[in-house]
Amino acid sequence: LNVYPNPTSHIVNIDGDNLINYDVLQLNDATGRLIGEWKVTGVKMSIDVSIFASGNYTINFKGLKGNLVKKIQIL
Repeated sequence: LNVYPNPTSHIVNIDGDNLINYDVLQLNDATGRLIGEWKVTGVKMSIDVSIFASGNYTINFKGLKGNLVKKIQIL
């Protein structure tokens, strides 16, 4: 999966053929607190992160076949 741009202050783009293997994306802050959740709708998504405070976050991809974690930085 591609997560870009990273770091970002506005939009995070996520794409890749295997994105459809996941059902939901969860954004968590550095303490692990759930900040946002989005349903996966295809092989490309864009998430507006401009409303979140600057810092380090993780995007958790959750699906029946397993989970994946990617780190992002919001400026």
